Amino acid sequence: MAVVRIGPDTIDRVGLQRANIALLCKALRELEGGYDYALADGFPLPRMPAPVLGVKKGDQVAACVAAASIVAKVTRDKIMTGAARRYRGYGFQRHKGYGTDEHWAALRRLGPSAYHRHSFTGVAAPWATGHPAVTNDQEDQEEGECR
Repeated sequence: MAVVRIGPDTIDRVGLQRANIALLCKALRELEGGYDYALADGFPLPRMPAPVLGVKKGDQVAACVAAASIVAKVTRDKIMTGAARRYRGYGFQRHKGYGTDEHWAALRRLGPSAYHRHSFTGVAAPWATGHPAVTNDQEDQEEGECR
């Protein structure tokens, strides 16, 4: 198993789908012993070193995809708990980044933090201007391509 992550600045710059593809590519590269075949939740990945089948509702029909989904959510929750210590007042430890009333109230009160995805519609307005420029991430991949 490989657990990988990418920052919100990269998601803002390349988009969520391209970021997800880059993460899957990175995770597949980091698997000890490689892989012969992979399942992806929702979308196929062309031009990969080995076949990757996109499975619609994969977490509901394939145990391995469901297990990966659980690992991803537990990892995300731990990351958000850490973000709560760094970005106080947003309640990340409780809502884990979901758009709860508490989260929207914190955004109105504090504006977005550096940890927010500024490209997300609810975060971008009315604070769309003035957020710091993002930096390049060498792990980015072209859409649908794993190098």
